[in-house]
Amino acid sequence: MKPKINKLSLGLCFIWLAFIVSCSKTQDLNETNGSSYCDNSFSNFKLANNPYDYVGELHNGAIDSIVNTPGYPALTPLEKYNIQIAYLTNKLGGGTTFLPFNTTDSIVQAANSFNSLEDLATSMFNQGKISQKERQLLNTLNTIAISSNSVSHLVNRLNEFDNSSIQRNDITENERTLILLTSSILSHSAEYWGTLEGGDGGVGGFPKFLADGIGGVIGGSVGSVFGGVPVGTIIGFVVGAVAGSLGRGE
Repeated sequence: MKPKINKLSLGLCFIWLAFIVSCSKTQDLNETNGSSYCDNSFSNFKLANNPYDYVGELHNGAIDSIVNTPGYPALTPLEKYNIQIAYLTNKLGGGTTFLPFNTTDSIVQAANSFNSLEDLATSMFNQGKISQKERQLLNTLNTIAISSNSVSHLVNRLNEFDNSSIQRNDITENERTLILLTSSILSHSAEYWGTLEGGDGGVGGFPKFLADGIGGVIGGSVGSVFGGVPVGTIIGFVVGAVAGSLGRGE
């Protein structure tokens, strides 16, 4: 049975991820394609033509910084928050200012209320936060995520999806950004959790990589409002995706 969707929880998320992104950070991310912010050791699979492939790598680094902290998985939400912010500040520099921890619970609550990208896409479309095309493409990504039988199978299908999305001339650049960012998070998160836990990134229970995708879309939506596209969207995706799996059930 699909969960009852609390529309207020999505609205509250717009308080959660408000941040200020400097103009220099915008220029830097655009010019370097994010390559200087990532550690490639977290990813063996690549989305060959996805310009946001590095975002998934950045996400994996943030997750890894938490997972490898002594005391995990018994760390408190505040401890997880502080660890990921320290990692992202180190990678992204001082040009980004995050709101305090006490505003972060709303995204965790919102992400916990959805069991699929399809449910999330329906809610966001009904609230006017995404277009019909974005809804359809998120539904396609959800289908790919739940029907792939291994990480390599998932990545191969996402590569095909990315290539098709890049070539489409009937979607806007903002729509393309949302979809390609979601694909990047799904791919790299599946690889990370699959490597850590064995198998396919959590399939059998609730897939952790899908939880990260849900959190990423929510965070990216918030980041786009406060930080602009694409930089606000990118940072929002990373932080939201980290909260997606690590905050699930809290």
